[in-house]
Amino acid sequence: MRTLSLFLLVLIMVVGSTVYLTLISFSEHREYSQGSLDYYWLNPSELSAMSELCIDRPVFVYRSADGPKPTIVSMNCTIAREQFDAYAKSNAFLLDDDALYSNGQVELQITTQPPNEKITSIALIELNQM
Repeated sequence: MRTLSLFLLVLIMVVGSTVYLTLISFSEHREYSQGSLDYYWLNPSELSAMSELCIDRPVFVYRSADGPKPTIVSMNCTIAREQFDAYAKSNAFLLDDDALYSNGQVELQITTQPPNEKITSIALIELNQM
């Protein structure tokens, strides 16, 4: 009886996790924070590394790809522009214009707030490789 109960518990956990991960994968829009299951499943490694630069607690927004529309993951927090520029340079991101960085695989679009030009949002756009 004990073995059957343990088996059913494991089965329920596996089925529940599979359903949850499937729902996450097919969601068009999700908001999440650091440490959540969504963070570990959806967050790109570039944004995970950049979140350490945030002055305040980051909030992430995931928008899934749909046809020709790319996957976009935004991180909303405050980062000093100098720190971000140093991170971008050390990770081979090239400045395409004042607010767009690219490394060939992803683009980073930043939003700044005057007067001190602190970054308030970074959108990571996955480039479609065809």
